[in-house]
Amino acid sequence: MRKDGLAFMIRYLQAMKRKKGFTMVELVIVIAIIAIIMAAMFTTMLSGSTEKLLAANTNAEAFFTASQLSFTRMSFTERSLVTVVDEEDKYIEYINGVNTIKANTYLFLEAHCGQTGLDYVHLCDTLPGLMMQVETKPMTNLEQYVMESLQANLSESYDGYFYAQIDENFRIICTHYSDGRLPMATSEDSSYRESIGFTGDGKIANIVVGSCSDTPFFGGGQDASGNAAEYAFNAPGSDADGDELTKFYG
Repeated sequence: MRKDGLAFMIRYLQAMKRKKGFTMVELVIVIAIIAIIMAAMFTTMLSGSTEKLLAANTNAEAFFTASQLSFTRMSFTERSLVTVVDEEDKYIEYINGVNTIKANTYLFLEAHCGQTGLDYVHLCDTLPGLMMQVETKPMTNLEQYVMESLQANLSESYDGYFYAQIDENFRIICTHYSDGRLPMATSEDSSYRESIGFTGDGKIANIVVGSCSDTPFFGGGQDASGNAAEYAFNAPGSDADGDELTKFYG
């Protein structure tokens, strides 16, 4: 339909070139045709963006399920988990026969998935600390262990990046999926929050980001100018409770 309308407009304008000028009616017709074509193109673009966001949300939901299965198993049945913890992995404790994440700490996870499965998993106890890691950083023994556990619970391959936030009881708080990596952090402080703000079309830094959470997600956030805003991981601002700031930013 758009092609037919555009072809008609071109033929119409070519015919008008043989005249000395345009009448007001002819100008109105041309403007109307352009408006119709632009409206059709905008509708198609909007529909495509909505479909991408729905697909990203579906992928985030799949990773939420896989992550919860993996971390529940690691918490309650994998009593030997601490034996694979390197010196640099200070996040896991073994208390009263149960693995747990160090008290008053979140664990943040990034994983990249290609067509053949997960390529890597990175872990950190702060969000900007996670996003300061380059993709080529060698995995620790714990990260390798977590990747293998996640891979066993992912029913299909995806092509993109997964993120998860885990509390001290190995409960998944939220997950994200995007086909591009979230912005990297340059320092380990709350300023990173401004890099992961959502726009109205579900994008961060022009990347569609899907989300999944079993608790109320997003709301009440403000950007640096005091305007209402939404952030990945529901990241808190500088006016949040001190303990929550520490959990996110160290």
